[in-house]
Amino acid sequence: MNQPHGRHKGQRPSSDRRSGQAGNERGGPKPGPADTHLRGLHSLERLRDQVDLAAREIERLREENRSLLDRLKELEMRAEADPDLVPLPALHENPEVLRKKISSFIEAVDQYLQDEKAPDAS
Repeated sequence: MNQPHGRHKGQRPSSDRRSGQAGNERGGPKPGPADTHLRGLHSLERLRDQVDLAAREIERLREENRSLLDRLKELEMRAEADPDLVPLPALHENPEVLRKKISSFIEAVDQYLQDEKAPDAS
C-alpha cells in the first residue's frame, strides 16, 4: 500500500492533527502545561525520595563499616595483649584441613563436656 507523503502507517492524516481539536495519540485531551508540570514535579519527588533513601542506606553502611573496623581493632588489641589467645584460622588455609581441625576441636569440647557430666568415680 502506498502511503501519502509525510504519513506513516497507523498515523492520522495531518489534517486531523491540525484541526482545532486538542488531543493526544490515545484520543484523550492533550495535557496542558499544568499537567506536564505536575507530572514533572511528581517524577522529581520520586527521584528525590529515591536519592534520599540511597543516601540514608549509604550512611547506614558507613556506620556499620566504622563499627566493624572498631571491633576489628579491639580484637587485634586483645590478641596482642594476650599471646595465649588462639589465633583465628587463616582464610587461605585448605578447607579440608580447616574442617578436620574444627572437627577435632568439637570432639575435644564434646569429650570435655562428657567428662564433666560423668559421676565422680572416686
